[in-house]
Amino acid sequence: MILEYAYLWALACVSCKFSLLDFDELVARIQCEDIQPGYMFQKNSKSLDSALKCALLYARRNHPCAVIFFKDDTGALYLVDVGGSSNMSKTLHKVHKMNDVLVKEGMREDLQVSELEGVVLLPNIVNIRLENEEISEAITVTKARARLLLGGLAQVLAWLPTV
Repeated sequence: MILEYAYLWALACVSCKFSLLDFDELVARIQCEDIQPGYMFQKNSKSLDSALKCALLYARRNHPCAVIFFKDDTGALYLVDVGGSSNMSKTLHKVHKMNDVLVKEGMREDLQVSELEGVVLLPNIVNIRLENEEISEAITVTKARARLLLGGLAQVLAWLPTV
């Protein structure tokens, strides 16, 4: 949870100052004004539809694939997960899980979002290789680029186990 909270804080600060979050292949336009707890993909949940404008939400309880989520100015929903492990098997599982949710939830009409995007931040992985040239719906941000998103909080990584 420490790494997840560090990313939440760092992304909120960058978003507040620059009105965008740059995940390399994906740029989200959001100016964060608040951080709130929230739930995603639950029936009868208002947090996904209403409380997301100008806020980064962090998942409460068990989350299906992401610890941080938000809507941008166009109504696109971004799911962001954080992987602190250097274990490739655990990392691939995390990316596959995000892909599965993007495909499954992306077909729901009741989400009321213009797009569904997924990002997996992997600061302890140098390069991720999916098997058999499979196409990933999720954007993966690894090593130096993922650490750069942490800003000054990258020092947290030195204290966390990587397995």
